[in-house]
Amino acid sequence: WRWLDEIDIYIQPSLSEGLPRALIEAMGRGCICIASDVGGIPELLDRQYLFKSGDYLSLYNKMCEVLGNIVCKNILIANRDRIISKYNIEILYRRKIDIFRYIIKDNKYWKN
Repeated sequence: WRWLDEIDIYIQPSLSEGLPRALIEAMGRGCICIASDVGGIPELLDRQYLFKSGDYLSLYNKMCEVLGNIVCKNILIANRDRIISKYNIEILYRRKIDIFRYIIKDNKYWKN
């Protein structure tokens, strides 16, 4: 956590991605985050913090834009609040329980 707390910007330049835990953790620590527009990343970040995957000029422009607006306390708060509201332990636990209930209740192979 210390490393994330000390960095200014977290960049996730993925070519392919699911739902990146490292990005979630960086957002949860209040890092300014920018990332490529693949996989589940657009679910986490507002469009203004995304760049086209594989396009290094787009990444460069996004970095310049973010660095130019380094007075980004609102970004930090929004990132933290978004992660807390969607991925806190209670919500994740409830989702797991719902999945298990669905499997046990609705799966014909579990019924005798």
